Amino acid sequence: MNFAHPIFNMQGYLDTLIEGGLEDPKINYDYLNRADKNLERLTALVKDMDEIANIEAGRESMKVERINILDLVEGVFSLMEIRAKEKKINLRFDKEYDRPIWVKADREKTDSCFFEFDIECDLLWPQEGLL
Repeated sequence: MNFAHPIFNMQGYLDTLIEGGLEDPKINYDYLNRADKNLERLTALVKDMDEIANIEAGRESMKVERINILDLVEGVFSLMEIRAKEKKINLRFDKEYDRPIWVKADREKTDSCFFEFDIECDLLWPQEGLL
């Protein structure tokens, strides 16, 4: 979990707006929206940290079940697909899988982790390539 990225991003967007960008119609709403997205990321990270603390303290338990990890990855790929095409990124598995890969995990928490991966990839993706 990286708290620095959303904090520094928000700081940069807001500093730009304060230093005159708010008057620039080319960037003002775009930067406000970007700052808002980073605030959402930071909120999700804090929520995740709170959940981890609750699990460690025994106030919350994980709902471990047998899940097909490939289904979750395919779900992330579908979320990333439009942005990937815009950046000419090819999303694919490293090989063909002819059967499920079963793991024991908490589906909701694993899905949340993959969602965070989606956000990080969006920020760090180069133009063109393979993921």
